[in-house]
Amino acid sequence: MAAIDRRFTKSEEAIRTNLIKLLQRKKLRDINLNELTDAADINRSTFYLHYESIDDAFSGLEDLFVTTWQRISIETAPTLGSRLLLTFNADRKLGTAVLLNCGLELVEKLFGAYRSVSSFYPEIDELSLFALLGSGISVLGRWARGKCKVREEKVAVLLEKGV
Repeated sequence: MAAIDRRFTKSEEAIRTNLIKLLQRKKLRDINLNELTDAADINRSTFYLHYESIDDAFSGLEDLFVTTWQRISIETAPTLGSRLLLTFNADRKLGTAVLLNCGLELVEKLFGAYRSVSSFYPEIDELSLFALLGSGISVLGRWARGKCKVREEKVAVLLEKGV
């Protein structure tokens, strides 16, 4: 039974790693299942043991991003912006893959994770908090795409001021 667990973990990691690699070159919508399974050196049935679709696998990457977000304490990163930047920097390949392909689902996941563990910003209503998270993700995503030719310190300042 232990061998099955190791194989399952190994194939899971291969899917995740290779999806991140593919997302460095392509948009999520342009990746097909054959391409991912070939890159991961697994067959389609193995993929379907883990995920229902490529979108489902990407959702798993978003969940990893959110898990990293949750591990960063309020004391370490007192603002939403600093927390986003630390989360991105914890694993830049994952952060870039997620930020270049995410939608409102990531904002919803981070919003839920933030609201469930924090009473920080109690005076801000939920809609404003959602907007602040969305704008922070947009700033980081634009920077990750190379659309903003500024140093990381400048991005950190912008995130601190705006989020």
